[in-house]
Parts: sequence; C-alpha cells; structure tokens
Amino acid sequence: MKLNFGQTVPKGFIVEVTSWENDGDDYETIQKFEASNGFVEVVQRLAPLFKSHSNNKNCFGNTMDGEVDMLSLAEAAFIELGPMEAPVVSKVLGYDLLSLDFESEQTPDEEFEIAGAAVAEFVRTNMTGYSEWYDFRVIEKVKVYYLPEDIIIPQVEEVYNKVIDN
Repeated sequence: MKLNFGQTVPKGFIVEVTSWENDGDDYETIQKFEASNGFVEVVQRLAPLFKSHSNNKNCFGNTMDGEVDMLSLAEAAFIELGPMEAPVVSKVLGYDLLSLDFESEQTPDEEFEIAGAAVAEFVRTNMTGYSEWYDFRVIEKVKVYYLPEDIIIPQVEEVYNKVIDN
C-alpha cells in the first residue's frame, strides 16, 4: 500500500518483509496492511524457506531462474504450514495445499506443480516481489506490527512542484 495524503490507514496487522537478491543488493521491502492472523502466520512460517540457497541447500532464496522444482517447493511449504488449520492456509494461499498427499502415488505430478506455483505466487506477490534473474529473492527479515485503530493521514498543502527535464 502506498501511503497518500488524506488516506486512511486501516487498523489491524501490518506485515513488512525485507528481501534482497544476488550478493545482498537490490533491497526491497513489501508491506501488507489489514493482514489476517492466518496471513501473518503463513508469512512467518514460509519466510525461513527463503534464506539464501548458497548457504542453505534446502532453501529457495537466490536460486537461479528456473532452478526451483515446484514439487520441492510445495513439499517444503506443506511441512512448514502443516501445523496450521487447512481452511486458513487454503484461504491465504488460494490453494488447498494441506489436502495433498505427498506419500501417495495416486496424486498426479501436475497437482504438485500447481501447488508449488500457488506458493511461489504468494511469496512473490506478498513477501519478496519478483526478480529478473532469480526464482526467488532472499528474505532477510519479517516484521509484524499491530495498529489498534485507523489512522488518517492529513491532507497537506503543496508548496513546490517542478518537473525537471533531462
């Protein structure tokens, strides 16, 4: 959410995720306002999966574009989110990840690919943003704030506005 003058910042949880790519550059911070308890818990549980792959072989941060196997991502997310209630995870991710059976040969591989893609989209949209060169950025930190009541950012008078030509 971009904050603007005259805007109301809604009460509730605010989740802030800071990530980077390559060798610790190109920092980006994403904030999500009005986050539900479920959203907060999903972010907290998934974040450790996105440490740098260079130092943590079972993590997905800084993996080269096309390197991440969606089945591996889905299974790692399944393990991390397993203690949560399935309807909460399904609502947050937009996919019923916890209903998958990773031990069964009856589940088609395509279903695991779809599950991994749902996790990937959630992470990129809500936690790290997208990278041009990597499958996933490295998550450095997650902060959660609670705003007990709406805050109204006041309108202000513009006193200077000049376009600088190149």
